[in-house]
Amino acid sequence: ILSNQYTGSSAYSLFSVASDAGDFSMEADSVAAGALAQLRTDSTFTAGLRLSAAGNTPLDLYTNGTSRFTISGAGAINAKSQMTITDSAGPMLIVKDGGTAGVNADPHLSFYSDATEVGRVGFLTAAGLSMSFLNTQAGSLLFNTNGKLVASADSAGSWIIGENNSTQAHASQGNGLSVTRATATDVFDLY
Repeated sequence: ILSNQYTGSSAYSLFSVASDAGDFSMEADSVAAGALAQLRTDSTFTAGLRLSAAGNTPLDLYTNGTSRFTISGAGAINAKSQMTITDSAGPMLIVKDGGTAGVNADPHLSFYSDATEVGRVGFLTAAGLSMSFLNTQAGSLLFNTNGKLVASADSAGSWIIGENNSTQAHASQGNGLSVTRATATDVFDLY
């Protein structure tokens, strides 16, 4: 146990391990510094800071007694609740496949409800170059802009263009393509 021998809001405790490459420290900072605990390395550690779990065991980050972020022994990452990416210079979420596009790469996002996959977005076949939006449930794909529904595709394969029944046009599959304006009798059949 390392105990702080100082008093007052600027008191802190420090455990330091030194090497010829620099120092690594565990520190309990003062109330004046924001009352926090930190791990810190000198800038001379060019390979950075490594957290390591031996064998096929996970790394877990906890707050308030609850696991919030887990990396499994196989490398799978599980972030609980929500994850926010913040950067003033164009924040990005990158899904990167180590394969070659059109040959053996299929980067995509999968969406689950408990253990059931409910949808996917991305390149779903390793040898394909087509990007897909997949709803695995008997629901629709909705396309919105400026807070309004502008088009949708239902589970029967029909395209609906427009925000509501009074202004939308329907395109459905059959022997050809039939486009009907919902509030008029105008029907355009394309074959």
